[in-house]
Amino acid sequence: MPRLSLILRIGFCAALAFVPMDGLNLTLSELLYPLRADPETFFGGATIRFVPHWLATTLSVLTVLLAAYLVLRIPLKFAWLALAALAACWILVGIVLFSLHWLVPLATPLLCILLTYLVLLGHKVRRQEADQWRLHQDAANARQIDEFKNNFVSLFSHDLKTPIARIKAVVQVALADSHEVPAKLQDALKNIDRASDDLGRLIGDILKVTKMESMALELQQDSVDLNRTVELAVARLKYAGEEKKIRFVLDLEPLFPIEGDPQLIQEIVINLAENGVKYGKPGSNVTIRTAEEAGRVRVTVTDEGQGIPAEELPRVTGKFFRGKAAAKNSSGSGLGLYLAKYFVEMHQGGLDIQSQEGRGTQVTFWLPSPS
Repeated sequence: MPRLSLILRIGFCAALAFVPMDGLNLTLSELLYPLRADPETFFGGATIRFVPHWLATTLSVLTVLLAAYLVLRIPLKFAWLALAALAACWILVGIVLFSLHWLVPLATPLLCILLTYLVLLGHKVRRQEADQWRLHQDAANARQIDEFKNNFVSLFSHDLKTPIARIKAVVQVALADSHEVPAKLQDALKNIDRASDDLGRLIGDILKVTKMESMALELQQDSVDLNRTVELAVARLKYAGEEKKIRFVLDLEPLFPIEGDPQLIQEIVINLAENGVKYGKPGSNVTIRTAEEAGRVRVTVTDEGQGIPAEELPRVTGKFFRGKAAAKNSSGSGLGLYLAKYFVEMHQGGLDIQSQEGRGTQVTFWLPSPS
């Protein structure tokens, strides 16, 4: 139906080209051209020839089609300019042909342009309103689907935490009686314990992402000792580092406490230090430095790992992104740097990553310090 209505509107405008307007055409010609009372004569006695009626009608119909195309395809704020240019072209053509002793009827094409604009204007406005309504509905549906997804992931993740906690508790009880457990079984239990920790961190990361996307994550402002936060993070990763024989080197400058969310800042440091262990070469160092400069505190984590390819570097802070080498050589969710960057920016700070393949990666973040 909308297509049929549009065709009828354009047909109505084209029909105007067939309406006789000799009087109006002649009147307009007298205004634009230096005609005498007798329209068959021109200054100097030259004979004025009229453009054939069939040709003028054909040109007027083509003008309607062109005007309709301009109105339908160009934004309304530019469409009237395009139509004005089309009318000016008709007048210019008429003047040029008149200088060659041909008289072109101008009233018909000019009225066709005006009528086409007025008739199709309502159609264009209604179509734009319908498009905006569809976009609004699509956006509302997308929000509902996203909310459903976040709720599902949140509930599912919460339900997973309970069995994981039970598995970890059973493993720790078994490891507590290590003198009664064979060595091979102890190794298996330790692997289960580490896998439980990895799965627990993954679930925690997913929960944080769902909170971020639902705008439910808020800063819990408190006084934070950044050096102490680094030391706690290193202690938490001690056993992971020992497995790969990676040594933590701390170069901590004395700092004043800063304002921030202690848990989120600790998550930032743990994510960066854990990446240093995960991607560092066995037997290498992970160096963590803190410093204060120009009204902000800076934390730098440097590893001696495989580095990040230059083409992947701009994307490493993307959600769920993992490089080819990283995905092949280690497990992970691809959320560590994404969350770290988000948490840093929540504190009005910044994060920078420098890396060279084969030489390691240096990640620096800074947070505002009290004045």
